[in-house]
Amino acid sequence: MKTLIVLSIVVLCTIAPFVQGQDGLPSAVGKSNKTEAERKVKAIKAFRLKGRGAKSDNDMAAGLEKVKSALKKRNVRAKAQLKADRKRDVEVKPNPKYDQREGTPDSFEVANADLLEYLLEGDIVIAPENVAALETGSNSTRKKRKTISNQLMKWPTAAEGYIPYLLDEGLSDDTPDKVPIVLEAMKFWEDNTCLNFEPAKATDIDGLYFVNTGGCWSSLGKQGGMQPVGIGYGCALVAIAAHEIAHALGFYHEQSRYDRDSYVQINTQYIATGMEQNFLKATAGEMSPYTTPYDYGSLMHYSSDSLTNNAAYPTITALDSSYQQAMGQRKGPSFYDVREMNDFYNCNALCASSNTVCQNGGYPDPRNCAKCKCPDGFGGQFCEALPAADNTANGAVLTATTTMQTLTATVGTSVFFDAIQNRYWHIKSAPGTAVEVTVTAIAGVCSKGCIWNFLELKMGRPVGIINGINVKSPFEGTGYRYCCAADNLNKALISTTNLVPVIAYGNDKLTFTIKYRQGKHRNYNNNNNYNNGSAYYNNNNNNNNNEGTDYNNYDGGADNNDNNVSAYYNNYNDGADNDYNNGGADYNDYNGGADNSANDQDLLMHEFDTLCDTAG
Repeated sequence: MKTLIVLSIVVLCTIAPFVQGQDGLPSAVGKSNKTEAERKVKAIKAFRLKGRGAKSDNDMAAGLEKVKSALKKRNVRAKAQLKADRKRDVEVKPNPKYDQREGTPDSFEVANADLLEYLLEGDIVIAPENVAALETGSNSTRKKRKTISNQLMKWPTAAEGYIPYLLDEGLSDDTPDKVPIVLEAMKFWEDNTCLNFEPAKATDIDGLYFVNTGGCWSSLGKQGGMQPVGIGYGCALVAIAAHEIAHALGFYHEQSRYDRDSYVQINTQYIATGMEQNFLKATAGEMSPYTTPYDYGSLMHYSSDSLTNNAAYPTITALDSSYQQAMGQRKGPSFYDVREMNDFYNCNALCASSNTVCQNGGYPDPRNCAKCKCPDGFGGQFCEALPAADNTANGAVLTATTTMQTLTATVGTSVFFDAIQNRYWHIKSAPGTAVEVTVTAIAGVCSKGCIWNFLELKMGRPVGIINGINVKSPFEGTGYRYCCAADNLNKALISTTNLVPVIAYGNDKLTFTIKYRQGKHRNYNNNNNYNNGSAYYNNNNNNNNNEGTDYNNYDGGADNNDNNVSAYYNNYNDGADNDYNNGGADYNDYNGGADNSANDQDLLMHEFDTLCDTAG
């Protein structure tokens, strides 16, 4: 089942054609060539509501000054927080020398260069009414406003109505036309959730007003009136439009999560001066509970070099270096992004009485409860099989033995307007064993976030109750991604189960070679209780009993019982002395957020806090 959005193939700006191994580095933070007065005029034009709630130029100017001042104070708080954060001492490796490929989108700091001083986290518009919370991170009104304000700031679901939208004629002013891009992004969220988008009627008061006034940005949640969403020059990708729509629906950035320090290291020495506030971590009081684990591959995650003062080095380093290229992807919303949206809008309740049993971390589709929404790498009605390939021949189910085998494959073409290709393989070994995989060669466009092409390996992540979140399958989250020769090649990886999904994505030509064989689980014993990074799998515990691929001892988590998950981890401790360290991931008594003393759950950076509550 194809759930990921297609990356529009468009020429965004005049860029030198793709050059393999180009030495030139992109500029760091985008520098505006406008005066302060000109930038303010642009912001007034860009951020003004249409219809109800619209303000005069003078009121807008005064409000922008309040926001600008608040962001400066937030910057002071961010510096103190970043200084106080426990340092992981993970090696900060330089970025690869990225290829300059025609059509590569601008980074948000370049696209929003004229507006950065007025934006939260680089692309979020904050109402002047919320500057007090912005400055202090205060949650003094959180308790009394938690439920009511969140409900008021949510948009109606399909059962309640629709989300009105307007498309400003300026969206078609330059090439490419932004209208089909915006429509496709809305269609993605509509197809994959219980939300409907419809053209605004004369009687509609609130809605989304898509404009081309410069940059890519949005407010958080329903603000009242026809609130602008910026899809300007340099932002003309469906995935970028889907990102900004996600903000409008209520999502924060992934790296703002309270538990982020268990997954990434913020390299403060490479953050551009004055941009520290964009890396401020949420507090327990600011965010609502998460329902999915941290996702390196979230569409809402910064790229590794966002807001850098030195384009040669990253501002964010994944503690497990094999996830470095998963950050900042622009293919589309991830499986966890979609599931989080469905949880937030209570779409999943539509299938509460469904008897559909989904495997491998899937869940009933709120648009059709008889079928499942599947993690990447799985398909079929119940996520029991390989997904269908896109525009090419598919891979296959491969059997790993104790003899090393080789897989070499190609996906995508170098013809600019050719259709995007996706191919899939499942490598499985005998019950009670693991799969060892080594990427030995990769050839294609090397880009940050692997936005044009990638090889993805799902080696398996922790499952069970992790900080209050029930992770039923090791395959739910984004896997390791590769598109550059510097991406941890020739490094043996050991899976946590006897199955490894392999995904190849090509919006340009990508050729890869991997070697694989059957291996041993760490601390494996005869009870199949893999205490160190693996899981307890019940043989043939598949209540659905579909005629799909039989993964032997792995049951795919098909029982769908929150209190009886198919797998669990005892004191998962994948630390530096473990062969599964994979580039320095320091999990130290991993519990999904080892430094998080909050007793309830991970904190939902996607959802609303007091900063965006204009309804209260």
